[in-house]
Amino acid sequence: MRRGIARVSIAILLFNFGVVLALRIFIPESIPTVRLGTLMLSVSFTGLMVGSSVSERDRIGDELHQQTLHLHSLIENSPFGIVVLDPLRRVQLCNAVFESIFLFSAREMSGKTLESLLSARHEIDQMRELSAQVFAGQAVHETIRHFRRDGKFIDVEINAVPLRREGRVEGAYAIYNDISERARAQEQAENDAASLKRWVEELQLRTTQMALLNEMGDMLQCCANTLEARSVVSRLCRKLFADAVSGMLFEFNSTPDVVEATASWGNSHISESSFAPPACWAVRRGRAYWSEPASDGILCSHFMSQDAVAVLCVPMMAQSEVVGLLHLQYGSLLAAKDGDQQGFRKAQETLASAAAGQIALAFASLRLRDTLREQSIRDPLTGLFNRRIMQEALERELHRARRKNHSVTVALIDLDHFKRFNDTWGHDAGDLVLKTIAQVFRSHFRAEDVICRYGGEEFSVILPEASIEDAAKRADALRHELVKVRIRHLEHALDPVTLSIGLAAFPQHGTTAEQLLRKADECLYESKAGGRDRVTVPHVNEIVTEREVSTTR
Repeated sequence: MRRGIARVSIAILLFNFGVVLALRIFIPESIPTVRLGTLMLSVSFTGLMVGSSVSERDRIGDELHQQTLHLHSLIENSPFGIVVLDPLRRVQLCNAVFESIFLFSAREMSGKTLESLLSARHEIDQMRELSAQVFAGQAVHETIRHFRRDGKFIDVEINAVPLRREGRVEGAYAIYNDISERARAQEQAENDAASLKRWVEELQLRTTQMALLNEMGDMLQCCANTLEARSVVSRLCRKLFADAVSGMLFEFNSTPDVVEATASWGNSHISESSFAPPACWAVRRGRAYWSEPASDGILCSHFMSQDAVAVLCVPMMAQSEVVGLLHLQYGSLLAAKDGDQQGFRKAQETLASAAAGQIALAFASLRLRDTLREQSIRDPLTGLFNRRIMQEALERELHRARRKNHSVTVALIDLDHFKRFNDTWGHDAGDLVLKTIAQVFRSHFRAEDVICRYGGEEFSVILPEASIEDAAKRADALRHELVKVRIRHLEHALDPVTLSIGLAAFPQHGTTAEQLLRKADECLYESKAGGRDRVTVPHVNEIVTEREVSTTR
């Protein structure tokens, strides 16, 4: 017997017992026994059937109640948000975790669609699309960003499946998992990875820049002159400032009133090639300065156009003095540097300042070297080469003359009665005469001729590939030209200057520098002994007067 049939059986037995007892007491002759037994059997069978059905239904109800309690316990105690939707996509059931995700109570959500509980437009559209997929019979796995009732947002992972009955979708079951912490951790990890990548790239860039700076410094130290240094700067700055569309190197010329462009790279230049130092704010302030014609900032006045570009001017400082200017033009690229425009500006400014410092020191060193070299090879008063350079130049020209088989002539020139200028008008007048004579020599002789101050008022001239005859004519023309020069000192007109000149030629008069100089010196003394103001050559003394040339042996 099934559970619960006992009571029905007992009741039937009691009923049957009562009937039997009644038959014992009352024996109605009118009721047949067979019929009464059949009735009792029918009642017993019916009672058993009814009892069995009631018992089965009670058992099923019991089991269903237990399952319902278990299901509700699972839903309520689940760490995930759970919601059940009816065929009209309305909330039928949800747990406390789901309430905490949406910040609505179960009573507030009951009978409403999920879309009506959302506030963000894009989230509503996304929820409608997901609901349509689920009620179309598809399982959905999606991650969305949910904006809660309090204005905050959380990242939610949704797993939804359709509820089918007899092949038709009668609802939906969805599990919501708050993955905000995991999403933030993943986002933080991605940000950290991106930051690490940027740092590595920046470190690689800085390493490359430092290598280029070191290379520039090494090559600038090896440069023999400023021309080589400018070539090095223009070549390496193109690589060092790859983000700049063009650049220019400015230096002060012989006067501090003008800076001139001595090197450039790139094609687009908006700066003038020369300008006064006050035209640049970087030179004025002694530090880097950004100019943007498209902005409202103060611009350097040496720009020729107002194009929408960004320009960085960096003064080149050496020993607290501005020796030049580094000019970099970035164009519209500056505004698109990953949004970190300020950081890019700072990095470029730092790099440009380091490069400008190296360039300034190198150029200052080269100029100092050139100055010392000039002082070592040139006479400080006249600017002509000194006697040591004359000796080296003569040896070099003689070697070239031997190889190419051509002549070289040496002229020794002495200013006649030079002492009277010092004695009469002072040493300043004598210095003025020497400077004037040096200028006349530079304009009179060829560029390849080597003009030197031999000592005191004596000068020497080396004339490569010039025969003794041509040199004598050239010396005679010089004497005539100098007589016409008028020199004034302190409003006084000085006496005309005359010259005594001795010549000697290779190979006729000597094959070594000593022989040629000795022979030219002998001819010079002959010119002085013969009355000065004349040109003398070996063997044939040419006494040059104002009108004629006479020859003596």
